[in-house]
Amino acid sequence: VCTRPYLDYALHVMYELDKGKTLEELTKDANGRHRETEFALFTAIREYNDEEMVKSKCRICIDAAMRSTVAFDGVENFDRRLVVTNIMGTAHAQFGNMLVLAAVYNCNIEWLKELVPREKLQGLLRRTIAFIRRLQQASNVAVSDILILEAIDRTLFPESDG
Repeated sequence: VCTRPYLDYALHVMYELDKGKTLEELTKDANGRHRETEFALFTAIREYNDEEMVKSKCRICIDAAMRSTVAFDGVENFDRRLVVTNIMGTAHAQFGNMLVLAAVYNCNIEWLKELVPREKLQGLLRRTIAFIRRLQQASNVAVSDILILEAIDRTLFPESDG
């Protein structure tokens, strides 16, 4: 979570600045309003980190997202009740990790894209869907998360059967 702003910066800001856009332009929301927090954060990242440091933080972020998701390997086959504090929050966090990994895999920045191998993403995505599916009876959010992850799976891997 601490390194995720660096990944956001690399995905949406770093190379756009090189193309002549300004931070002011890049930190507006969908309605054109200035996002002060992002502006301050990205200003600090730009001023206090070189490109290699940003890349290093992105690698840490991606690795952490993958490791966090792998921590639940085998849970989808667990035949008894899983006892975890705030399992719904945990499952939704895994959903967020998958969104991050899918965004990196689908980006046009080669050094980032290489950090999320196709087979690894596909496996993590399907395991995460199976994990969250166990919770769908208890949460409408889980149902929405599953639908979104399944749509991502179909979009990124159309030739595979999910």
